[in-house]
Amino acid sequence: MSTSGKLVRKFFGSEELTVAAVGEDLDRRVRRALRYMASQVTYDEEEIDRAVEEDGARELSRQVAVKALDYLSSQGIDVRQGRMMDLGAGLGMLSEEAAVRGAAPVAVEPGSGFREIALARIRRGGRGAVVGAVGERLPFPDNSFDLVVSMECLEHVEDPTAVLSEVFRILRPGGWFYFTCGNYLSFRELHFGVAWFPLFPKRLAAVYLRLRGKRPEFLMTSITYTTLPAIRRDLRKLGFKSVREMHTYGRVRDPQTIKNPWRRRAIAAARRVASTDAIVSALELMTQQTICSI
Repeated sequence: MSTSGKLVRKFFGSEELTVAAVGEDLDRRVRRALRYMASQVTYDEEEIDRAVEEDGARELSRQVAVKALDYLSSQGIDVRQGRMMDLGAGLGMLSEEAAVRGAAPVAVEPGSGFREIALARIRRGGRGAVVGAVGERLPFPDNSFDLVVSMECLEHVEDPTAVLSEVFRILRPGGWFYFTCGNYLSFRELHFGVAWFPLFPKRLAAVYLRLRGKRPEFLMTSITYTTLPAIRRDLRKLGFKSVREMHTYGRVRDPQTIKNPWRRRAIAAARRVASTDAIVSALELMTQQTICSI
């Protein structure tokens, strides 16, 4: 199924990764893709080599996906039960891990080169499917998935609010949404690996990146500034319920339920000067992963 070209960010719509070299094995193809990705953010060949080595180890070991799916399992969410979507699948790390565990993930990815690699990885791991689409326009009927997982995707779409709305639409009642995303209230930009100003104006940021030996086009064409407070505000408006936030509210309202003594005292002290909502919002900014239900 083809994507809606208008909403595909330039970097992720690249055809550069589409064709595999003759006799090229899958792991080598993944590393080639990582080299291409690293070359889009820096001119430094040594830095590119280092990124390929480090990112290749993480990507091929699937360690980030392992931690994410283990976390879901610890919360009683089994990827083998029901229908699962990997939204913004990239090179297919999460989808491959889900397939290895017995799920049949539907990987959604706009870039054709990324999709081909993701599909090969799913087939290596087990079974599943890949669909070319953007998050703002998911080609699925209402109430058709039990779990949507999105890892570091929302900062690369044009309209995060529209993506969240689509996720809510396609999830069945009682379904789960697990995501991580960039927080541009941070003082570090992880794609470029540099110190950062929160919500750094992009024209100034582009000058700064050039001075640091980085390539700013990726920032200008393929990154949307997302912030965790804004994302959580959108989630509440849509009707999502954050599992962690509900637990946090309970602890803040009744600090005696907190086992750690210093945390219990800290929350009790905070309650004397701030509202429950303010404390919960501050605590929620300390986590980069969120599970929501509808």
